[in-house]
Amino acid sequence: MRLRKRREVSLQSLFPDDEEDSDYTPSLLKDWRDIPSEALLREETRRIVGESIAALPERYREIITLRDVNGLNIAQASEALGISIGNTKVRLLRARLMLRDLFVERTNRKGRPQPSRGVTP
Repeated sequence: MRLRKRREVSLQSLFPDDEEDSDYTPSLLKDWRDIPSEALLREETRRIVGESIAALPERYREIITLRDVNGLNIAQASEALGISIGNTKVRLLRARLMLRDLFVERTNRKGRPQPSRGVTP
């Protein structure tokens, strides 16, 4: 049995700064501080979502809290509520639809323009 020729593997440094003749320049890092307008918008959105969740009827507020806030899966949420998995899924869908409508209503009340429906005048 013949052995194949062993190929020499060329290695290249992962740290090009170690090489003296390198013209590599590291890129500048992004400033990770919050942009004030984005931070304000995120805080306002968080507040409106909280108000919208609080405005939901109790049975829907419970499922949204268990599933989307606390991160339980469907089986765990249905066990905690004492209802079937199918009923849990239906409540969750209804709760999310209600939450969406409440959020849009509260957002539009703040004086923001409504999104266009794809029809231009």
